[in-house]
Amino acid sequence: MSRPLEGIRIIDLGTVIAGPFNTMQLADLGADVIKVEEPLAAERRNMPGGGILFQSSDLIPVGVYRDRNKEAISLNLKHPRGLEILLDLIRTSDAVTENFSPGTMDRMGIGYDVLKAINPKIVYASVSAFGQTGSYKHHRGYDILAQARTGFASVTGFPEDPPTRAGNSITDYYAGLLSAFSILSAIRHADRTGYGQMIDIALFEGLFMTLEGYAERALNNNETPTRLGMDSLTHGPTCAIYSDSEGKLVAIDVHRDEWWSSFCEAANRPDLSEGSITSTYNGRQDNPDTIKDAISAFMSKLASEEAEKILGSVGVPISRVLTVQEMVELPHIKDRGLYPTVDHPKAGPVKITGTAYAGLTRTPGTVFSHPPMANEHGPLVLERVLGYSREQVKEMEDDGVFSV
Repeated sequence: MSRPLEGIRIIDLGTVIAGPFNTMQLADLGADVIKVEEPLAAERRNMPGGGILFQSSDLIPVGVYRDRNKEAISLNLKHPRGLEILLDLIRTSDAVTENFSPGTMDRMGIGYDVLKAINPKIVYASVSAFGQTGSYKHHRGYDILAQARTGFASVTGFPEDPPTRAGNSITDYYAGLLSAFSILSAIRHADRTGYGQMIDIALFEGLFMTLEGYAERALNNNETPTRLGMDSLTHGPTCAIYSDSEGKLVAIDVHRDEWWSSFCEAANRPDLSEGSITSTYNGRQDNPDTIKDAISAFMSKLASEEAEKILGSVGVPISRVLTVQEMVELPHIKDRGLYPTVDHPKAGPVKITGTAYAGLTRTPGTVFSHPPMANEHGPLVLERVLGYSREQVKEMEDDGVFSV
């Protein structure tokens, strides 16, 4: 099967989430992604708890699925030959990615100026907490710092509670997606002009883009947006989460006139529909308590499954608030093939998060190989990409090029 990014080679120096998630997008679409790791980092990635249960006593897996579809090589970059191999790989590549602290690559002698000198078309993508410039460029930080400093945490949660962190490390995933999109744009430009470029992506800016509406109110109206609990910033209680008769939670969206009309019919509330002050969007915005009371009263009489069936049948967007365990067991998940099984060399058959690009009808993204073990493809990469003989690879192995 043909893949849309075949022929593009990426050198992946990324760690943790943002870097590997970035190149996972490209690998799923067929790019040749070579993960270059220092030996200790590679071993840590494959320790129990690093993403896959190797035996029943191991820690909960957390995410090496981000390295599926990639080839892995371990290089001791303090060894002159290890650094030489990395530079040779970059000479043959379209892009290199990293998510170290600003200045780290320069201190290692492999900053952008060095790399563009050996490969003028190279696209160099760097992801850091706050970017390569600005007052905070030397500040370290992960997702929680970005959520705090963007104000994102201040608008998450309930008004009476402290600011709340959004569940997963969302800033890393946003930054990874922005980086992947930027890399493809820069490669397209390099193909047309012959010149690569540096890409500066910040976790901070990946998240602040999601504050549309909140930030504009602060900038233009001198408002301080705060936490709204279950309500939507733009639609208030017409797009919110409510409790059913058993105390379970249900998300409902009736902000559009036709959805509200359908809700009123199902709830037997004609007094709130045609001709009522709440029959229009503005009327509902001006009377939030009336809306909240009506939806709460309806939901309090029904179990979530029954409410979902009744309102869903008349076209009202509604969903039970599920646990992750309930989500992965949905028939829809199996229908869409969202959690494929891969054969891991140490853990055996395991289910991992699938690709988001299976919907391309001619060139769908796929999960075609397991997350690699440390240096699993080292000899293969050196032979296939750089033309080394097996004897040369063995000599370098004995000399400590692939180990500390």
